Amino acid sequence: MADRDMADDSSTTSLFFEPLPSGFSFNPLDSDPLWTLPFGWSDALPSENGGTSREKPRKRRRGKTYTGCLTCRARKIKCDGSRPFCLNCHRSRHYICPGYLDSAVDDDPPEPDCRPSKRPNLASSAIEPKSQGQAEHYLSADVYDGLVAHYRNVVCHLLMPTIDSVRNPYLQILLPMALTEPPSTTQLALRYSLLAVSAIHTSRVSPASETHDRAQWLQTKSQRLIHAALDELSDGSSSTLDKCALLGAATILISADVFSGESRDSTASITLAKQVFHQTGGDAFWKQHNPQPSILYQLLRCHDIIASTAHLHLPTVSIDDDDNNSSTSLLSSSSNNNNSRSLRQDLLPTTDHHYILDTSFGISLHTISLLGQITHLSTLCSSLPWTPTTLQAVQDARHRLHSFNDADLLKQQTLCFDISSSSPSSSSSSYSSSPSPSLPPIIRDELLSNHLSAFHYAVILFFYRITYHNLHETLDSTTSTLNAQTYVEHILERLENIDCLVNTRDTCPANTLWPALVAGCEAIGTALRQRVLIWLARAARKGLGNIAAAKRLIMEVWRRVDRGGSDDNDSNGRVGYGLGEVDWRLVMRDMQLSFNLC
Repeated sequence: MADRDMADDSSTTSLFFEPLPSGFSFNPLDSDPLWTLPFGWSDALPSENGGTSREKPRKRRRGKTYTGCLTCRARKIKCDGSRPFCLNCHRSRHYICPGYLDSAVDDDPPEPDCRPSKRPNLASSAIEPKSQGQAEHYLSADVYDGLVAHYRNVVCHLLMPTIDSVRNPYLQILLPMALTEPPSTTQLALRYSLLAVSAIHTSRVSPASETHDRAQWLQTKSQRLIHAALDELSDGSSSTLDKCALLGAATILISADVFSGESRDSTASITLAKQVFHQTGGDAFWKQHNPQPSILYQLLRCHDIIASTAHLHLPTVSIDDDDNNSSTSLLSSSSNNNNSRSLRQDLLPTTDHHYILDTSFGISLHTISLLGQITHLSTLCSSLPWTPTTLQAVQDARHRLHSFNDADLLKQQTLCFDISSSSPSSSSSSYSSSPSPSLPPIIRDELLSNHLSAFHYAVILFFYRITYHNLHETLDSTTSTLNAQTYVEHILERLENIDCLVNTRDTCPANTLWPALVAGCEAIGTALRQRVLIWLARAARKGLGNIAAAKRLIMEVWRRVDRGGSDDNDSNGRVGYGLGEVDWRLVMRDMQLSFNLC
């Protein structure tokens, strides 16, 4: 039986070793449809090389992509997508939503005749053909749309404490001027400056090597275009629009230092803007009745005056000190009082009321004229003893400061007007976006009042800082008990009022660093210092780079004051008025700090 089984097995086995007919297929799956496997099973059959006949790529597990505002993306949480600001950030009370980096289109876009092309080919518009590859790498069409939208919705509202978006020159004048198609060389320079400041803020709120490199490239590109445009304007045949676009490009770079902080010298941007001012006509062109040159001129002068407050020994030069040695120099004049009045007339040259610094920087016409006079006095007061002329000028400035120590009196000199009609493209077009172009009158008046008061109190503190050496010996009995800490408290109260009114999704927060810096450096009591740090913490969440530098300066001043062991109630000592013994300008020089003060 076993032999028979073995025989059967051998006979059966021999069948498989016999040669097969030619053309016969061994695999029955290829010939008989009954052997067909379900769909997809044949992929698992072994192939000749030992693998599968067809390998499908494995699906990679990807992390969840978080979309929404920049803060929610950085925190990797779901964003509710509320526009213009995320409600999640607002409800948290620990974050301030910087907006969205996307190509969102406003509900009310500009008119078609003045609307710029959505995706201009910046690479083909560049001056240097070799940089086209870099332009395509750093500035794709989607990135361009996102940077423009981020500038329009977020950045231009952070550049200055603008009361109303319809009075924001960065939004109503410079933005439509930059988006004109086809752009001239000056308008292209303005466009790159606009993109640069937007990219710098983006790199602050969403740090990444790519965003940082893009911001640096855009900033360098805008500077090169400004210098190239200056060479083209040397023939003197440029138009008013080209000159305004060029000065606007340089002015935006000054404001870019608000976000870049200490990464670059803030005086370099002001120096470049002064060069543009002189080479585009100087006083003869910019001091005219046309609203656009007048507004841009005021912005530059305000930056120049505030930057000069950090100088211990201010030279007698200003942006007016051009080749013909104009007699209407900002910081030099034969008479300080006459200088203040000439500055007042200079900033408001016509009856058309083009004064913009009240609703843009929060500085009244009276206060800025006094600050120009005081910055000139800082040079005279550094030399002791004072001459009778210097003493008279100091007493006159002190009287004018305290005569307008009321917000209602300051508001009487504000000249609010709608600058959206100054748009170079069309008088009917407005690039105003969220926040709404018109705040309720009560809110607008309250914001304006607090801005004007905070800045005016800061000017009073700055005045006593540069004159404390000898002024306490000349004060009459009615003001000899003046305490600077009272003004520190007034400034902080006004700044906190502003935060209460703008910390909503309908109103953008604003940058009011100079009053806070002056108040912080002069604060002595622990309670006041804590309030300063709280305000700085809120401001830092807006992505402002100069806040960190200001905090370093303020805390170093505090340490030096405390090491000196001064008595904050001593009104008869060497310092007096409740001021500390340390001059914050000296500390800023010792630390070699250079950052935008406004």
